[in-house]
Amino acid sequence: MLFDRLGPRQRAVYEAIASYGAPPMDTEHMEIAEENGQVVLRFEARANSESGFDVAVVVLGDSYTIWGDGWHENHPLEDNFVRSAHSVVEQLVTLLNGRTKLLVSYAGKWPYKWEMLHNYEDDRWESLSVTGLIFYNYFGRRRLTEKRNRMLRPEANER
Repeated sequence: MLFDRLGPRQRAVYEAIASYGAPPMDTEHMEIAEENGQVVLRFEARANSESGFDVAVVVLGDSYTIWGDGWHENHPLEDNFVRSAHSVVEQLVTLLNGRTKLLVSYAGKWPYKWEMLHNYEDDRWESLSVTGLIFYNYFGRRRLTEKRNRMLRPEANER
């Protein structure tokens, strides 16, 4: 069974998500797989509306990558398993509770840049980070869309 082969950091993340207690933060949205000889823990929540974005996290033995549509960030996992698991859950909640929005820039019909913004207070949005492509349709007609998830209540951040 692959669950038995999860590393201690992965197991801590699995247990933290499973114990959260509010869908989509549950075991229904997690998968354990073996890829290239390595056990991988994957969480995925599909957007529940056209105005939302998919959220995913892939946890390896010593690092994790979190995604929001095309935006993504890589992070190391700390030796403190509980703190690492808390950090992963906190980031997932932030992407799912409506306090972040994703700006997607298009050139022609293809996206080329994703900027994640967070609302700290009083509708003041601050950029968390930007992910973009080096090669894209530079001459394509530009447009910008805004996506925002509301899968969890905002007060879920205070758990």
